[in-house]
Amino acid sequence: MRTLQEIRREYGRPLLVPMTLVDPQYLDEIFGSLHMAGEDVRHFFLSLKVRRRATGSLS
Repeated sequence: MRTLQEIRREYGRPLLVPMTLVDPQYLDEIFGSLHMAGEDVRHFFLSLKVRRRATGSLS
């Protein structure tokens, strides 16, 4: 957390940090620590629908 805070303060801009978290406890730990340190945290979740590709030759 300290590294993220130092980078944000150094550059004075929001940070975009891509993460893949499958354990909700990790998410709570990371975001909770940042909130407690007074950081403004915005969480965006991107999802997509997966469609099956047609099988066969395209020739």
